[in-house]
This record gives sequence, C-alpha cells and structure tokens, in this order.
Amino acid sequence: MSRSRFSPQLLATLGGLPPLDGYRNTRTVLTISGRELTVVDLLKGAVVANLPTLLVSGTGDAKTLLAKEVIARWFGGRATVLRGDGGEPPVKAFLRTSFERLFRREASSDEELIEATQRMGFSLVFIDELNRGVIATLQNDLLSIVDGEINYRGKVFRIGDGFCPVIAAMNLGDEYAAAHVLDDALLRRFPVVLDLDRFGPTLDDYALIDPHPQRPPQESWLTEIKEAHEELRLHDEPETGFKLASQYVLQHLNRCALLGKNKRQLVKAIPSLCESHNCPHMERQCHTVRTIPPATALGLVRVARVFQAVAEAQARHALEASAASSIEQQLADYLECFRVFLPLWNKLLLKEEEAVNSDEHAARIVAYITESFEKRSSAIVEVVTGGEDIDRADLGEWRPVVASLLQANRRPLRQVS
Repeated sequence: MSRSRFSPQLLATLGGLPPLDGYRNTRTVLTISGRELTVVDLLKGAVVANLPTLLVSGTGDAKTLLAKEVIARWFGGRATVLRGDGGEPPVKAFLRTSFERLFRREASSDEELIEATQRMGFSLVFIDELNRGVIATLQNDLLSIVDGEINYRGKVFRIGDGFCPVIAAMNLGDEYAAAHVLDDALLRRFPVVLDLDRFGPTLDDYALIDPHPQRPPQESWLTEIKEAHEELRLHDEPETGFKLASQYVLQHLNRCALLGKNKRQLVKAIPSLCESHNCPHMERQCHTVRTIPPATALGLVRVARVFQAVAEAQARHALEASAASSIEQQLADYLECFRVFLPLWNKLLLKEEEAVNSDEHAARIVAYITESFEKRSSAIVEVVTGGEDIDRADLGEWRPVVASLLQANRRPLRQVS
C-alpha cells in the first residue's frame, strides 16, 4: 500500500461530507484513478478546492435544488444567493444580501455597508439564472465576484479571506425568455462545468428521491472545508504527469496558431473549421488545432488533482502507487477531465450545429494523445525522473514537451512513490 499524497484531514472531510438527502444522482461523470465520480463527488472537490462551478441544462433539471442541498447540508443553510435577473447591480446585491443575512437587518447607508464588509466572513455564493439579465457592466460585477473580489465605491475587498466557493446555474436553449449569451471571460472563470442534461439523475434516481427528507438539525461543515482547503493548498505544485499532459495540450494543439492562423477564429470554429477546410491532419483529429486557451489547460491541472483526492477519499484508503501517484495515471486523469469538460465548453461557446460532434472530437484527441504517450512512456518517465539523458532517449513528438519541462524545473523530476 502506498502512502497517500493527501493529508488525513483533507480525505476525512471529502469522505465525511454528508449526502444530499433531497437530491439523488448516481450517474458517473468522470472515472479518476479507477474510481467513478458523480456530480455530487465533483461538487465536493470543487467546493474544497475553491473552484467556481457552473451547472447547466434545460429548465427543470434540479440545478437550483442541487445548489440548495449543498447550502443546507454542507454550509448549515448559510450562503449568499444572487440571481442574474435580480434587478440591481450584482455587487450591490451581494453586499446587501450578505449584510442582511449576517446582521439580520438592512444597512442604513452605503458607508455602513462598506464598513461592515471589511468585517464580514462569507461562506458560499450561489448565483442562480446566471444568463438572465446579465448584460454590459453587470457581467463585470459577476467577474469580480467569481474572482473572489468586489469593487464597491472605489474600494476593493477580498471576499472571505480568499476562500469563497461559487456555484452558478444557467438554463440552455433559445426558447428561454430574457436569456443572454455569457461573455467568454465570465464563462472561462468556471473551471468545472457540469451539464445536467448529460449527467443528470437516472430514472431510478428520480424514483428513489424523497421529496420530504427527514433532515437532522442543520450543521455547518464550513470550518472543516476551509481547513481541508488549506491542506490542499500546501501541496499546490502540479506533479509531473499533470505537467506533461498540460504541456502537450498547449504545444501540440496550438500548431495551427503557431503557423499564423487566427487563434480566436480557431477557438470559435472547432470542429467545423477543420472539416470545411479539408485539413490534411483530419485523420488524427486533431493534432494541430488549439482547442482550449492556456488558462483553461492549466486550470485542468487543479481540477484533476482535487478529483484524485475525492477518488482516494471515496476509496477510504491510499490508492496504489500504480494508480493515483504515478506519472502515467496523472496524465490519464488529466486527459479524462479534458475529455469530459472540453465538449461542455464547446457546447457553450459554439453554435449548436458546430458543437454537435464535440464528444467524439474530444474522445479522438484523448485517444491520440494516449496512444502517443503509451508508445514512449518508458522513455519519457526515465528522462523526467533523471534515469536517462534526453539526448539519447527516443521521445518522438514528446521531445519538445519533455525538454520544456526539464528546462522549467532546472533539475530532474522525482517520480512520486
């Protein structure tokens, strides 16, 4: 049995968060280090890692119910709840709502609001109907809230001492009244996007949901969650397999851009641009086009790491070294997140007819990268762990990736054991 890379406190919190009695969903979203993770498992990781999470689907798929269950069961019913169509600037609504929740009265003036804000402690923010009424400068307010900062009357405040998990929900579909297209910058603030049309409850789940669960007295896990978050931050340095995966994605899926093509046009037109231009690399689907920007590719490292912790907590013991701790498994877990989340990004960023093949497109990319890595994995691991010189190793197309990694670290990398 290998020694866990995660602290007992972190694993205890991830494993101990109570079930959501009023929401049931057994459908698998990700398979990380051999463990199947559901929507609720992913929310556990996202909350502890302070990763903003966006719930999307058509109407009536229990997004709001899911968020309210998280608030009730993990945060003792304490959260700041906003609506995209709330009728006032989101920052003002955020401050007013938080003030009233904490002090049980309305602020008598903006000055009192500002003074109290500097003393407020926040737990979780839930933004419902994110894409309703969200236009122009209102999106800037939401950008700052998701970033964990608020700018009000010329003063900038850090929300919750840097820990303020955000869950947002939005409905998809042109028929939805008063909906607006989200700004790309706002959408990219959410590294975890869960599509409940795709990963919603099964029929058996719906049949077993108790509409009136017998709830125990409300308790808050905020203290344990914040402590687990700090434990996770102590080991925030990405490990070798994650670095290899993100470097490969950035270097090899950016090749068209390196050849002088317009990056923004490429991002907006995948995969239809490739098909319409009869790209000579189509058979490899796709080893040439940048499909996600660098911030998103690097953000997936944090996402994959915390989901490995969730998988280990679910297993109730340290996973074998050949699983979560190995370079090969880290790369595989990163690509699993890439496979699942890339189609969700495309569904939101592209026109529906362009995004229809996103699942297949992402699967082909992952299959190609996986096959390419498996052919060279022994040599790659030997080089990055200092067992072989890079000039003598047969690394194929992984050579520039490994070279960049070694240069950035300025020393051989240890394989986690």
